Amino acid sequence: MKKLLIIAFLFSIIYADVTYEMETVTQGIMSIGNAIMTIRNFIKGDCMRTEIKSENSPEGKMGIVTITRLDKGVVWILDTEKKEFLEIPVNEEKFDTDLEPLDFIPEIKIERMNETKKILKVSCTKYLISININLENGIMQINQTMWVGKDFPGYNEIMTFNKKMQSSINGTTIPGLDNKIFKELQKRISEIDGFPMEMELTVNIDSEGTQIEMKSANIIKKLSTVPISDRVFEIPEGYTPKTILGTE
Repeated sequence: MKKLLIIAFLFSIIYADVTYEMETVTQGIMSIGNAIMTIRNFIKGDCMRTEIKSENSPEGKMGIVTITRLDKGVVWILDTEKKEFLEIPVNEEKFDTDLEPLDFIPEIKIERMNETKKILKVSCTKYLISININLENGIMQINQTMWVGKDFPGYNEIMTFNKKMQSSINGTTIPGLDNKIFKELQKRISEIDGFPMEMELTVNIDSEGTQIEMKSANIIKKLSTVPISDRVFEIPEGYTPKTILGTE
């Protein structure tokens, strides 16, 4: 399951002041049914604030706030209930997981289709991405449909921030995923010309007779270029550093 979530995470890193809101519906994770989240991103220069709200998570209603400051090289994760924050370097050398190293090279295929449609009045082109991974005792298939567009206010600001973010994490390695594979996947996805206004992701794992399927759908619901206050990208007054067990 952790391998599944990490590979799915890679697709999420894809990309005047810009605010956009996305709705995400996920199915098939740990049999929890549909999980619906609203994600709001605020971008201003080298700063981004992300607010994630879920009304039907396994833990009940929850909210997550992160502030990415590329100018400072950090990400702040805010605990709005306890008024605490956790600071993480953007260029952390690796993500700590207990995954075993993988020894496969996945087959990655990206196709640009002739189909187009409008999302929030933005003309979008359809792309299909497929990855087949031979596991030790089975196979993993990842299929993603992306509708990308670029003729809208704020496009350049979004893509500029995303490129800087990619550059900042370029040296990052993830245990359980060969660094060459990670970089190749980043490179191939970066070749897609445009910003994803809508995405559908399906992950299927067939291993020793056991089948696991995860689906997620994301669509941009709102997009604006209203000026954003610098305070949005600062730690609110009264917040204290979060203490992590074993780091004192």
